[in-house]
Amino acid sequence: MNQMNFARIIRYLITGAVTVVTLIGVLYLLRDVLQIWYLLASTIAFLITLCVSFTLQKFWVFESQGLLEIKQQMGKYILLSLCNLAANTALMYVLVDRLQLNHLFAQAVVAGILACWGFFLYAKVIFK
Repeated sequence: MNQMNFARIIRYLITGAVTVVTLIGVLYLLRDVLQIWYLLASTIAFLITLCVSFTLQKFWVFESQGLLEIKQQMGKYILLSLCNLAANTALMYVLVDRLQLNHLFAQAVVAGILACWGFFLYAKVIFK
């Protein structure tokens, strides 16, 4: 692995941490403070972090500075995010309702799973 790829992975991990903290924070606010049903709260939190994540991924992690392709990239990013949202919701249901895990812990686990496969799709498909 060359130094550029290593730096990109480090930036991706930092961005992922910021995204997860944002996701967990919004989920906590919606579920534990506002008492919104956990699946709805998780979905809203996931969608809110979409803008933060896209901006950090595009401009910092993958250094895709061009604005001409932003619509195409955003379209692909939203499509991937919708797939991630479906996976996020299904996995949250399994981990919380079926396995009785804490919703915050479950969300962190799910975010980690989605982040692993997302890196390759971002690098090879969206921000190539």
